[in-house]
Amino acid sequence: MSIDDTGSVPEDDEDGVAPGEAGQIESRVSRRIRELRRDRGMTLQTLAEKAGVSKSMISKVERGEASPSAATVARLAAGLGVTISSLLGEHDRHDVLVLRRADQAAFVDPETGFERRSMSPIFPSRGLDLVQVTVPQGATAGPFVGHRYGVEEYLVVVEGRLGVTVGGINHVLQRGDAIFYQAHVAHQYANLGEGPAVALVVIGDIRDLRDGRD
Repeated sequence: MSIDDTGSVPEDDEDGVAPGEAGQIESRVSRRIRELRRDRGMTLQTLAEKAGVSKSMISKVERGEASPSAATVARLAAGLGVTISSLLGEHDRHDVLVLRRADQAAFVDPETGFERRSMSPIFPSRGLDLVQVTVPQGATAGPFVGHRYGVEEYLVVVEGRLGVTVGGINHVLQRGDAIFYQAHVAHQYANLGEGPAVALVVIGDIRDLRDGRD
């Protein structure tokens, strides 16, 4: 069990358990969730209430004993007040930064095989993300909890046939089709064709962009 800088034991915290067999990205997500929760002075119960994820599940995720689905990761990110990308790690800011495919953080949903790959550098307090999503044949990803108000998403299908449901309304997109939506409402993706469906998604927080932080 760990003791924080004040000499006290964080409420509901559980330490001393070795990480499970999670992959490198899952281990990174587990560490980031714990770090961010502690930085915010949140107990497991507090985060559970904010994210809508059970306290026991959060504990298992933090200790590497459970592999969270993409929807669960999205809920935890929302509960912590951060983006999903920020849970995958952060880069030091540079004027020019080449991000090779091998260095791009990619989270794979253990249940569906859905992949969310961060194509842009992950900078702190950044109002813009470029993400590639891949939905395997026959799979559905989500529904994802809505982002905070002011977040917008621009999606273009680069391969396959993709159903995008926003606020309960389904939109069928073919290769080359694009869609824009306010992302503070729940949304999900479904592969409606043969083979994988791949899309590029630009996620922007207009409040951060207006503040000139990007």
